Amino acid sequence: MSIIDTQAESALEAPGTARPLDHRLVARALHWLTAALIGCMVASGVVMTQLGGGSVADTLMSAHKLCGFVILMLLLARLAYRIIPRAGALWRQRSSTARFAHLLLYAVAILTCLLGLAGASDFGAREALFGVVLPQIWPEGFGWADALFTTHAFFAFALLTLVCIHVGFALQDYIGRGQRD
Repeated sequence: MSIIDTQAESALEAPGTARPLDHRLVARALHWLTAALIGCMVASGVVMTQLGGGSVADTLMSAHKLCGFVILMLLLARLAYRIIPRAGALWRQRSSTARFAHLLLYAVAILTCLLGLAGASDFGAREALFGVVLPQIWPEGFGWADALFTTHAFFAFALLTLVCIHVGFALQDYIGRGQRD
């Protein structure tokens, strides 16, 4: 936790009051769940495209679609959680650069998910793992599936790049805190 986070947190709490919910714990759990799922998505996306076809590629594709939809819902939940006044107060205390970087991560991740879902809708392949049928957000057979999937892949690699930058800044912050203590 950075100095800004610590100051913001202490400013939010009155001395001697019990906290019914550790908002940082919820935010961290949502963060790491999202990170793990995005890691799985990148790996499954690369492997299934390299396989090209077959039962393993089909299973990976079904898992990829379901996981992508879960990530989309998780990202929307994280954004809603940031709007909650108490949880959002720590977010608002961060620098404008940090807020911009996080918003860019959210935007690219959400757009990546929506492009994949639109491509699956256009292609007529909304069935995912465990018989789950994803919502249709694009007309089936509209003829843009290839372009949507190509753009989806481009944004997925852009997201991976942003995640690497995010990890780099997090490590820099972590190392910097260790040197100040």
